[in-house]
Amino acid sequence: MALDLVALALLIAFAALGARRGALATGLSVAGLACGYGAAWWVATRLGGAAAEALQLSPLIAAPLAGSAAFLVVVALF
Repeated sequence: MALDLVALALLIAFAALGARRGALATGLSVAGLACGYGAAWWVATRLGGAAAEALQLSPLIAAPLAGSAAFLVVVALF
């Protein structure tokens, strides 16, 4: 009987730790997406013109490219 209670306590402890770890990972991935969207918007609006000049492209093409690159970098680093 005592061994069953120990096994049950271990099962509950590991289930709680797993749920906590999963919630943390999910929260961080959502935060990474939010930061990625923010960085993409900021880079596209603030640095799109500079990217267009540096890449010799139209601002209509360079701004989304710069924003997409910023999004990918931030999400990869998160």
